[in-house]
Amino acid sequence: MTVLGDLDVDDSGDVWADHDEDCHGEIDTPEMREEVPDGFRWSCCSKLGGTKGCTKGKHQADPARSQRGGDVPAGSNLRKNHGEHGAPAEREPDDDDEEEDDDDNDDEDDDEDDDEY
Repeated sequence: MTVLGDLDVDDSGDVWADHDEDCHGEIDTPEMREEVPDGFRWSCCSKLGGTKGCTKGKHQADPARSQRGGDVPAGSNLRKNHGEHGAPAEREPDDDDEEEDDDDNDDEDDDEDDDEY
Protein backbone atom coordinates (compact mmCIF):
# COMPACT_ATOMS: atom_id res chain seq x y z
CA MET A 1 0.00 0.00 0.00
CA THR A 2 1.16 3.47 -0.80
CA VAL A 3 1.10 6.16 1.91
CA LEU A 4 -0.40 9.33 0.44
CA GLY A 5 0.97 11.92 2.86
CA ASP A 6 4.14 13.01 4.59
CA LEU A 7 4.80 13.66 8.26
CA ASP A 8 5.29 17.40 8.66
CA VAL A 9 6.41 19.23 11.79
CA ASP A 10 3.37 20.49 13.74
CA ASP A 11 4.23 24.00 14.88
CA SER A 12 0.69 24.76 16.04
CA GLY A 13 0.90 22.82 19.32
CA ASP A 14 3.03 23.18 22.44
CA VAL A 15 5.07 20.05 21.73
CA TRP A 16 8.05 21.98 20.39
CA ALA A 17 7.69 25.09 22.62
CA ASP A 18 10.74 24.26 24.75
CA HIS A 19 12.72 22.54 22.01
CA ASP A 20 15.89 24.37 21.04
CA GLU A 21 17.43 22.87 17.89
CA ASP A 22 20.88 24.18 18.87
CA CYS A 23 20.67 22.33 22.17
CA HIS A 24 18.32 19.37 21.53
CA GLY A 25 18.98 18.71 17.87
CA GLU A 26 17.06 19.09 14.65
CA ILE A 27 13.30 18.49 14.83
CA ASP A 28 12.59 17.35 11.27
CA THR A 29 14.33 13.95 11.39
CA PRO A 30 13.18 10.30 11.26
CA GLU A 31 14.45 9.84 14.83
CA MET A 32 12.29 12.70 16.14
CA ARG A 33 9.26 11.36 14.26
CA GLU A 34 9.75 8.12 16.17
CA GLU A 35 10.51 9.73 19.56
CA VAL A 36 7.86 12.47 19.46
CA PRO A 37 5.11 11.38 17.01
CA ASP A 38 2.62 13.93 18.41
CA GLY A 39 4.93 16.71 17.21
CA PHE A 40 4.12 15.82 13.60
CA ARG A 41 0.98 15.74 11.46
CA TRP A 42 0.17 13.88 8.27
CA SER A 43 -0.08 16.21 5.27
CA CYS A 44 -2.90 14.09 3.79
CA CYS A 45 -5.38 14.18 6.68
CA SER A 46 -3.85 16.36 9.44
CA LYS A 47 -3.95 13.46 11.93
CA LEU A 48 -1.20 13.25 14.53
CA GLY A 49 1.97 11.41 13.61
CA GLY A 50 1.26 8.58 16.04
CA THR A 51 -1.48 7.33 13.71
CA LYS A 52 -1.11 5.67 10.33
CA GLY A 53 -1.26 7.97 7.34
CA CYS A 54 -3.76 7.66 4.51
CA THR A 55 -3.08 4.84 2.10
CA LYS A 56 -4.15 3.99 -1.42
CA GLY A 57 -4.96 0.39 -2.21
CA LYS A 58 -7.73 -2.17 -2.49
CA HIS A 59 -10.57 -1.50 -0.06
CA GLN A 60 -10.63 -3.89 2.88
CA ALA A 61 -13.78 -3.73 5.01
CA ASP A 62 -13.29 -3.77 8.76
CA PRO A 63 -15.94 -6.20 10.10
CA ALA A 64 -15.81 -4.53 13.51
CA ARG A 65 -16.81 -1.18 11.98
CA SER A 66 -19.08 -2.45 9.20
CA GLN A 67 -22.72 -1.41 9.40
CA ARG A 68 -23.62 -4.68 7.67
CA GLY A 69 -22.07 -6.79 10.41
CA GLY A 70 -19.25 -9.28 10.40
CA ASP A 71 -20.80 -11.95 8.16
CA VAL A 72 -20.75 -10.04 4.88
CA PRO A 73 -19.98 -12.30 1.90
CA ALA A 74 -17.17 -11.13 -0.32
CA GLY A 75 -17.21 -10.23 -4.01
CA SER A 76 -19.68 -11.97 -6.29
CA ASN A 77 -21.43 -13.71 -3.38
CA LEU A 78 -22.90 -10.37 -2.33
CA ARG A 79 -26.00 -9.42 -4.30
CA LYS A 80 -27.69 -6.11 -3.68
CA ASN A 81 -31.26 -6.33 -2.34
CA HIS A 82 -31.19 -10.12 -2.20
CA GLY A 83 -33.34 -11.85 0.34
CA GLU A 84 -36.03 -10.87 2.80
CA HIS A 85 -35.65 -7.51 4.53
CA GLY A 86 -38.57 -7.62 6.94
CA ALA A 87 -42.35 -7.61 6.75
CA PRO A 88 -43.93 -5.95 3.70
CA ALA A 89 -45.52 -2.59 4.37
CA GLU A 90 -49.27 -2.59 4.96
CA ARG A 91 -51.22 -0.69 2.34
CA GLU A 92 -54.36 1.37 2.76
CA PRO A 93 -57.49 -0.45 1.51
CA ASP A 94 -59.08 1.09 -1.58
CA ASP A 95 -62.84 1.64 -1.88
CA ASP A 96 -63.00 -1.42 -4.16
CA ASP A 97 -61.26 -3.55 -1.53
CA GLU A 98 -63.86 -2.68 1.12
CA GLU A 99 -66.74 -3.88 -1.08
CA GLU A 100 -64.99 -7.19 -1.71
CA ASP A 101 -64.44 -7.63 2.01
CA ASP A 102 -68.19 -7.24 2.66
CA ASP A 103 -69.05 -9.94 0.11
CA ASP A 104 -66.46 -12.34 1.49
CA ASN A 105 -67.71 -11.99 5.05
CA ASP A 106 -69.51 -15.33 5.69
CA ASP A 107 -68.98 -15.46 9.45
CA GLU A 108 -71.16 -17.65 11.66
CA ASP A 109 -71.66 -14.62 13.90
CA ASP A 110 -73.65 -12.81 11.18
CA ASP A 111 -77.14 -12.53 12.74
CA GLU A 112 -78.98 -11.42 9.59
CA ASP A 113 -79.13 -14.84 7.94
CA ASP A 114 -79.46 -16.99 11.07
CA ASP A 115 -82.88 -18.60 11.43
CA GLU A 116 -82.39 -19.89 14.96
CA TYR A 117 -85.25 -19.35 17.47
